[in-house]
Amino acid sequence: MTKEKRILVVDDDDEWRKRVSESLAILGCEIHLASCRDEAEEMLHQETPYDLVICDNSMPRTVDSTKPERNSGIGLRASMRFDQRRLRDIPFILHSADETGEVERMIVELGGAFCDKSEDQKTLIAMAEGMLLNSTPA
Repeated sequence: MTKEKRILVVDDDDEWRKRVSESLAILGCEIHLASCRDEAEEMLHQETPYDLVICDNSMPRTVDSTKPERNSGIGLRASMRFDQRRLRDIPFILHSADETGEVERMIVELGGAFCDKSEDQKTLIAMAEGMLLNSTPA
């Protein structure tokens, strides 16, 4: 990779966010962290684009939300895909639990990929590496 790739990790669980970012460090990427959908959207609108977003699904839309939105990972992907031309082609992995398969179906329909949180971190790293290698430079 010619330039350092940038990954945005979004999860409301501080420990999980830290664990994922530590696991991804092996890829040699610049890793940024967000704790909710609104924070992630703000970061995505910065001038320097991200090369990959890894996001939980079930988390509040904002840190101090009075109207919690528990499917904000899917909501973030939908926002990127349909509302933001600059963001629509950024690879996206929804890293969440999904016992029914419904969440995976929804994220795939939005052009994202799904990685179950119960999987070994190696699965997430392999998915991230593949998406970064196949993505066009930002």
